[in-house]
Amino acid sequence: MILFLAFATHLSVAQVSNNNIEHRSILMLDAYYTSSSTHEATVEWSCINKALTKKCIDYHNDQWFAFSVPKAGTYFINISAQACRDTRGVQAIVIEGNPCEINTYKILQCIPKITQHDVFIALDSIKPNLQYLVNIDGFLGDYCNFNIQLSSRPAGLPLSFKSLDTLNLSLDRSHEMVTLQWTTPQSLVNEIETFEIHRSSKGSNRSAFMGSVPVTLNSVGLAQTRYSFIDTLTAEGTYSYEVIGLFKSGENQLLDQRVVSFYSERPPPLALYVLLDFKKGTELQILVLDKKRDKVLKQSSFEFNKVHDAHQRIYVDDYVHRGIQTFIVRVINLKTRHKTDYEFVLSKEGKMIRK
Repeated sequence: MILFLAFATHLSVAQVSNNNIEHRSILMLDAYYTSSSTHEATVEWSCINKALTKKCIDYHNDQWFAFSVPKAGTYFINISAQACRDTRGVQAIVIEGNPCEINTYKILQCIPKITQHDVFIALDSIKPNLQYLVNIDGFLGDYCNFNIQLSSRPAGLPLSFKSLDTLNLSLDRSHEMVTLQWTTPQSLVNEIETFEIHRSSKGSNRSAFMGSVPVTLNSVGLAQTRYSFIDTLTAEGTYSYEVIGLFKSGENQLLDQRVVSFYSERPPPLALYVLLDFKKGTELQILVLDKKRDKVLKQSSFEFNKVHDAHQRIYVDDYVHRGIQTFIVRVINLKTRHKTDYEFVLSKEGKMIRK
């Protein structure tokens, strides 16, 4: 509850100013991002044409934006830095029509769910000097902070993308260091300005921009076809790397992706293994001794059950770290007082060897 209240406070309790279409925020072409939030937003039902969008989205906590452009062409709505209470993301509608005159509405784009990746909505055949409306709503009523921008260039990932798998992308990891290498067909690299590298962790709905690799020319003026990128992981986990091509045409395309896991390469725990064979119910005692000092390190007593007790595994990492290198496991039959010793020594390779 404390965490939720802190998050709710962070998102701000007040409604955004563009909660109603009358106070819609104007997106200026290629201006910096505008910040907004679906928290505490309400639906202005009289300005919604549910018949046009009922197969696409349900409204919960929407807000309004608008834009116009000076000349016809393709433009992009870039959405970034989503921070959502329920990690569901937002949904969006782009409308041609007069504000709140729902009979004039024409839906250009209706996107039922936008995950928390940084993404763009491509809008082609946009007419000049005509105001368009943009409606952003929290998916399933999620409370989301986000940034939104009208741009002549896309930023982030396309909403729908499919890897072309054309880069012959390879991934090598050495401890926390990850090296990506790829080869681009000459016909493709001639159309690309820059490669962007994005990384997302398993279970995350967001990807992070890690860096870019510009297309370079060789000595005869041809675009190079071989490229690489090095990244350093700072936390254990499984990660997906995406290589995005930023084309001269203004298009962004996911070209290839690879997955890598990074976990600390800890050596297996050191243990003493002893196989026991006694009648069921035999009362046993096991002692673990430091052979050099003839000192008991640990002991246990139990009634033997073959299913549970035949394979004894006794971990000794803590003792080895204290400098002990030779051990005796002493098994005592408490009824007959017969005892059997098993001797172990730490090898030069760091393994426990039974003598």
